[in-house]
Amino acid sequence: MTGEALYVLFVLWALAMLVVFVQATRLSYRIEARSRLDSDVVARFRAGGPGWQSRINEILRKAAGL
Repeated sequence: MTGEALYVLFVLWALAMLVVFVQATRLSYRIEARSRLDSDVVARFRAGGPGWQSRINEILRKAAGL
């Protein structure tokens, strides 16, 4: 193999590893979970507009000490 072929092979390998890393990170970042919340609690968060689920997540993280 020439030096150029080895370089191309290395770049392709590096890209493949990056894709694997990104996919693994994305999969472990968030999961879909279902929970039962009181309707007035959900209404209060929804009234705050878009991002209400993220706000609930922030509060849960703080409560869990994360």
